[in-house]
Amino acid sequence: GSNPYAAAVANDRLFVTLFLKNMVYVLDCGTGDPIDSIPVKSGPEGIIAANGAVYVACTGIQPDYSYSDAWVLKIDPETLEVIDSLKVGINLQTLALDSTGRLHAVATGDYSGWEGRIYVIDPDGLILLDSVLIGGYPGNIAINGDDIAYLVDWNLGLLSYDAGALTIIHGTEDPIQVGTGSMGIDVDGENRIYVTLYSASDTNWMKVISGDSILTTINLGTAVGASALRFRSAEP
Repeated sequence: GSNPYAAAVANDRLFVTLFLKNMVYVLDCGTGDPIDSIPVKSGPEGIIAANGAVYVACTGIQPDYSYSDAWVLKIDPETLEVIDSLKVGINLQTLALDSTGRLHAVATGDYSGWEGRIYVIDPDGLILLDSVLIGGYPGNIAINGDDIAYLVDWNLGLLSYDAGALTIIHGTEDPIQVGTGSMGIDVDGENRIYVTLYSASDTNWMKVISGDSILTTINLGTAVGASALRFRSAEP
């Protein structure tokens, strides 16, 4: 009944967002034992650890599926206290860091007219620096080594923008066509982008992309619901 959504590691602790409980659950990485839980704002989803802190994206979703204010929260991983907060956008779902350490917070929008926007934030002071109206209803984000940010949009495919200059590369008029159902996304050390296409009853796929081109398509099987993805380099 808690709907654990995403996780991040800091100070040998695992921080897990509990979407339906409005909590971040804290576990010991070594033993898996619970340490504590941190009350946060409504509908926490994305979470990232950086610069000695943990950042949480709270969607603001309500029980009737309307949206209140969305927030980025900053948590001290040692004291487990919320030490700062910033109100931004509608339906804030995911977070990523660019090469300069700026936080990119993706506000998906409300699926009925309020479209997707990325908020660029100084993580130290939790100060809003800028924003980009990307359009569509983007979800997960990955930023490659060239500072190009890629966003999955269930219906459109992949959107992208320059995370440094904040200029749109592939917007809603010319997305990278990967198919319907894009959800999981990650990047490897050679700047290739991996995207999963979710299906509840049909074949699930993974697309591997370099720049604007699809390099390969991998069959992930039927009715497995490919929704999340993490790239990990092979062990020596």
